[in-house]
Amino acid sequence: MEQREVKPIRLISVFDLKKKMDDGPDGWLVDVRSADEYRTLHAPGVKCVIPHTEVASSLEHLPADRTTPIFLICRSGNRSGKTARLLTDLGFSEVFNVAGGMLAWVEMGLPTERGPGVL
Repeated sequence: MEQREVKPIRLISVFDLKKKMDDGPDGWLVDVRSADEYRTLHAPGVKCVIPHTEVASSLEHLPADRTTPIFLICRSGNRSGKTARLLTDLGFSEVFNVAGGMLAWVEMGLPTERGPGVL
């Protein structure tokens, strides 16, 4: 049986993500929660919302250049971690799971938005 290399999932803290977002639009912040969760509260700067169960069938909503940094956020980091594994396995090379998700974002007092945003 052929073995393939399993790349580790890279984590990024909410503070490091916020700094990257403040420094410029290098990368995509993708919210992998449901549309209802997103509408209730989300981080500013989200490029798209794709529920984690729909990512594999929604790749056209992600950057065509698979080297573009993609930062995945969910409620706690669980769903975004699974999505990070999927995207890495599909050949995206710069995928980051936001450690602690929106719970950490809110806990650290970072800015939030409500409403439909990019939906």
